[in-house]
Amino acid sequence: MLQAGLCHVAGSHRRGFAFYTAKAEHAKNAYGCNRACEIVLAMRYVIVIAAIAFFLIWDGLYNQGRYLDTTVRSVSHVVRSITGKI
Repeated sequence: MLQAGLCHVAGSHRRGFAFYTAKAEHAKNAYGCNRACEIVLAMRYVIVIAAIAFFLIWDGLYNQGRYLDTTVRSVSHVVRSITGKI
């Protein structure tokens, strides 16, 4: 089966396209997962959530929520213009 990503099979790391055998698909990596792409997807969510939390904390501490307030007002204006409610 052809898959892209990072795989840990028998102590070696391979990046890119590789052919995996049935034995390699059942091999588990150091995190207890048999597919590294699941870990990468989970880490993407963690990074996005951490970036949003950092922005909110930064905006609240140093700008008194100015950027968040402007963003919410702009989004609400766009929603009102799309839905036709004034």
